[in-house]
Order: sequence, then structure tokens, then C-alpha cells
Amino acid sequence: MQCSFDERGNSVPTVLLMMQKRLYLEGGLQEEGIFRINAENSQEEYVRNQLNKGVLPRGIDIHCLGGLIKAYLCKSSLLPGRKALLEFWSSLASSSKDVPSPRNYGS
Repeated sequence: MQCSFDERGNSVPTVLLMMQKRLYLEGGLQEEGIFRINAENSQEEYVRNQLNKGVLPRGIDIHCLGGLIKAYLCKSSLLPGRKALLEFWSSLASSSKDVPSPRNYGS
């Protein structure tokens, strides 16, 4: 898994930073239900396959992007870099009132 450093100096998976940047650019944090409303399964599967190739496609549903970020963080909660991922989630939470507490994931 390729990692990059976020603005706080944490080593975070590059794919996660790509998704965060796109979410911010497309105004996803102002979208109601961004981390609660699910996208179509077919689109999510397509985007996952593209992400596995290192590509984040354009024109995807913003809820699909939010769902993939949430899923990635939930599944990664047992990795050694958990603290950095929780800080990453907290940075999203500070920008959106729609983000649940990170302690609800992977406990």
C-alpha cells in the first residue's frame, strides 16, 4: 500500500488522500448525508476497481466517494496506522457536521 503524508505529517494511504481531495473539491462535505447515503453498488464496484489501478474516475456520485472513504476507514481500523487514520477522519469531521464519531468504527 502506497502512502503519502497529509498536512499534519501523518503517513496516510495515497488512495485515501486522493479521495479526500476530490471530496473537498466537489463540495462533498456540504452535501447532506455524505457518509450515510449509499451510492449504487455497481458504481461503487466500478470505482473500487479503478482505485485498485490507482485511478480515481471523474463524474462519480459524491455519495459513492463518501461511502468508499467510510468503508476504507472502517476496514482499516485494525491496521498499525490506526491513529493516523482516526486523525484523518477527525479532519473530515471538523469540516462536516454529518460525520459520526470515529470511535463508532472498528472498536
